[in-house]
Amino acid sequence: MTCGHGSPGTPPMTWPSRLAALRPRPGSMIRYHTLLSLRELGRRAEFPGGQLQRLDALIIPLVTARAPGLLSLYGVGHDTAAKLLIAAGDHPERLRSEAAWAHLCATAPIPASARCPPGAPQAEKAIDLLIAVRGVADRERR
Repeated sequence: MTCGHGSPGTPPMTWPSRLAALRPRPGSMIRYHTLLSLRELGRRAEFPGGQLQRLDALIIPLVTARAPGLLSLYGVGHDTAAKLLIAAGDHPERLRSEAAWAHLCATAPIPASARCPPGAPQAEKAIDLLIAVRGVADRERR
């Protein structure tokens, strides 16, 4: 292993803990992001559940600040809202109607185009989840 954390003969079983302990410092953009990625891989191997908690800690405030109205809808949590925001992209104002949104998410009855938009699969799954949650809630109310 290189990166200054052991010799090439370092046993592979020690790599996750060594990688998880990396502390990348900004400098060379490529080196910094490579070490950051290696650290996250090491942490994923060392603490499997911890990464989800760290990502939730980052995503929840971002989604809350960007789309509080979306979070107020029944059945929309932070994960679903994040997927829908990713699908909307940098220009959500281009989605002027439900039909435009349906085409973007690949859920429209008529295909929007021959190619699938980048966020379509995640958005389609998020919409399917919303439909399922609301369907269960409607049955429980009856």
